[in-house]
Amino acid sequence: MRVFISEALLWLAVSVIAAPLSLHAGTIIVSGDSNIADIINVHNSFTNSYDNDAFFTDILGLGHDVLIQSQDASANVEASHIADYYNSLTSVTASVTNAASVSSLTGVDLFIGVIPTAPYTAGELAAMNALLSSGGTVFLIGENQDYTVNSLPYINSALSYLGSPMALVPALDDAGVHNASGAHVAANAMTQGVSHFWYAYTSEVSGGTPLLYTDSLAPFVSMSYTPNGPIITNSIVPEPGTVGLILAGLAAVAWRIRSRRRKV
Repeated sequence: MRVFISEALLWLAVSVIAAPLSLHAGTIIVSGDSNIADIINVHNSFTNSYDNDAFFTDILGLGHDVLIQSQDASANVEASHIADYYNSLTSVTASVTNAASVSSLTGVDLFIGVIPTAPYTAGELAAMNALLSSGGTVFLIGENQDYTVNSLPYINSALSYLGSPMALVPALDDAGVHNASGAHVAANAMTQGVSHFWYAYTSEVSGGTPLLYTDSLAPFVSMSYTPNGPIITNSIVPEPGTVGLILAGLAAVAWRIRSRRRKV
């Protein structure tokens, strides 16, 4: 009986350790509006009554390093607003790059791409995929269908490559300044502390988990995990090589216990 219990406990340990191997903690977020980044400065006269800052805090989570890529010169304002906000937080460092391509996201916890003006390169997509696989977050921000730069195809192509079910749908919803509140703010870990969210002139998002809705209840900010996540926050997951050795060792011990039981 004691041998049977020992064997059962060993196989339980194997299953518990192996389970996280099929999960990735990466998070992808997409927005159909770049005005949501006007957290401070330009619109400070009225954004004090909005909670866009809480949203940007939520999506960073426990991360400390943020990289914002702005390929469109007119989006530099939004990119700098995001960086200014994150740099105002304790132990957070944010930087803006206007580089046409970002080939490495090593050390980055949150990558934000604001209105891409060209398709993401193979190197950028590989870097995003590596970031997601390590538990990071990718946030892609587009604009409405009438914006001067049609970034939607570039964002949708990246979403497809990264395995996300989301896509930006061309639209021009809610012209002028709008306030998402009440039923227009989904209950989610990414919207904690968000009661009023300012946005304007947005495209819509299909697929994924909606976070924020337009006046007509069309999602304009949504998220998805890649591909099966998330892993529980703050959980310690061993490196794949380490896990493999642990599983091999436990399996060998279980086999020896089973063999010994047959001899008895």
